[in-house]
Amino acid sequence: MFILKINRIYIIDNYTWNLFYIYDVANVKIMSIVTDDSVSMDDIESWQNEVDETKKHDLLKKIVMSMKDVITFPEIAHVRDHDTIPFGESGYLIYHSDNIPEYLNWVLCVIKSNDDFRNSWAAIHQLITSEKLDKLAVNIASLVKATLNPGFLISAEIARFTASLISEYLANKGDVQLGLLCQSLSRAEHYKYGDWKQSGVQDLTRNMTVDYSLFSYTIP
Repeated sequence: MFILKINRIYIIDNYTWNLFYIYDVANVKIMSIVTDDSVSMDDIESWQNEVDETKKHDLLKKIVMSMKDVITFPEIAHVRDHDTIPFGESGYLIYHSDNIPEYLNWVLCVIKSNDDFRNSWAAIHQLITSEKLDKLAVNIASLVKATLNPGFLISAEIARFTASLISEYLANKGDVQLGLLCQSLSRAEHYKYGDWKQSGVQDLTRNMTVDYSLFSYTIP
């Protein structure tokens, strides 16, 4: 059994300015995407062996879409500068698996937006073009030959690919990215002994910190 929870998000700047403090607030939307090491090497082999370019692109897109666990949080209103978004004592479940993954990749995106974010993953999916798939294919092809866990390396590459799609999606909508956290975790290093908690983890924008916790155990 494996569980990943988010406990707290701290926003430094909400990128909203108003002369009156009462109106200096932002509506915040959050998306969490998790990929693990469960990529099917049989699917990768089928993709490699396919000679029809259209079918090859479809197979790779299918692999990308299957390698994610997406959660869109309810909108959080009235977030101010230096504000904390708490998720209670028990935290908010963002990933669960009956098996303990050897490797895990996690992307947490926090944005300020006035638009509906519920169908954003479908919109992000539409950004997957043939040109982008060709670039991803080159990277994955080189990783397949890796002798040390190619499944994890491929899932990590897909996580990076997904993060780039999110950034493009936000740019197209004119939304403001408040934070972007990318974590690559391994069982041997981070949750070998079951519990593992992290506080104040700095994101890539340096505008956000995150507290999260992992819990894993083997069912007898």
